[in-house]
Amino acid sequence: MREKTAQLCEGCTTTGAKIAAIYRFVTTDVRYEAWEFGVHGYKPYSTPVIYERRHGDCKDKALLLCALLGEIGVESHPVLIFADDRRSLDDLELAMVEQFNHCIAWLPAAGDRPEQFLDGTATWHPTDTLPEMDQGAKVLIVDNGRAVMRTVPETTPERNAEREEFQITLQPAGPAQLRVEYRPIGNLAVDLRARLATEPARRNEVVERQLVHTFGKLSLESLDCSPVLDLQAPVQLVAVASLPELGNRTAQGWQLPSTWGEEDLQDLAGEPERRTPLLLGVPRGAVRTVRYVLPPGLHAADLPPAVQRQAPFGSFHMQWRTEGDQVVIERHLAFTASRITTRDYAAFRDFAAAVHAADTQLVLLSKDSHR
Repeated sequence: MREKTAQLCEGCTTTGAKIAAIYRFVTTDVRYEAWEFGVHGYKPYSTPVIYERRHGDCKDKALLLCALLGEIGVESHPVLIFADDRRSLDDLELAMVEQFNHCIAWLPAAGDRPEQFLDGTATWHPTDTLPEMDQGAKVLIVDNGRAVMRTVPETTPERNAEREEFQITLQPAGPAQLRVEYRPIGNLAVDLRARLATEPARRNEVVERQLVHTFGKLSLESLDCSPVLDLQAPVQLVAVASLPELGNRTAQGWQLPSTWGEEDLQDLAGEPERRTPLLLGVPRGAVRTVRYVLPPGLHAADLPPAVQRQAPFGSFHMQWRTEGDQVVIERHLAFTASRITTRDYAAFRDFAAAVHAADTQLVLLSKDSHR
């Protein structure tokens, strides 16, 4: 394995680049196969066997990752964890094997490099983005025969966010032109990368289907995206489409939506009260800008007033304004907590209602009066 490690790290000038190269090999070149029966449901294979076979389950991948990192002088240890996208509180006061269903790796801090958790099964994740199912977990680190308890840190809305910009150029007659730019970060970038990379020959079809789900009937005209196979690079997608139908035209003007694909928080807040916490998943954010480019002869009537909400579990801000011949809507939503406590549930219901009311506001365009 030493020779293979040297080949993997060839050309890497920093420890971080070497870690990324090894991680990429384990996540993509070593096929994931679960062993949920017999002794190997609990006991991993030896790292030479895993390396030669090029397949293994989560604990095999974690051990191989640790072995390869050891070849470049990076200390690492396997980690027992319960993977769960909607995490309840983990109680490991008396840790037992049935409390774990997954295995990842932990790299302690060294020099300027902070501690780091890596999941060898995370095919589309860069080294700085841990799968949602791992975040927030209390884990057991196997450190040379000692059991060390730690909590995997959660991300923040600033590091795990959808970033979208919709520019819609309106025409006096005929379809509007839509330009969509997606620049997600964190786990939300992983989702987009996987969709774009899994079937590259059907990329246009996949994106058009997503746009139709959001905007309704449309025709995709062009698509450009970043190199999605470079896991360490940002993900960006730019699409241009034609919208044959948009809002509601009347003799006096045009009624247009303020946003699309809003968070369906009403479903989460449907119960009048809760006796258990509401699990939201890891913290996340959503930043969306909508720009309507107005044609001659139309102007914005009175725009809705800005909406702002701050709560122990998140924040929401939405505002409408004019910029020259454009109407601009900016929408920011962030959840800083992974669960809503029963004490905060009533506030969450009010928060969800405020978000829904803002999202359903209309942009009203009126025809210019002629004197």
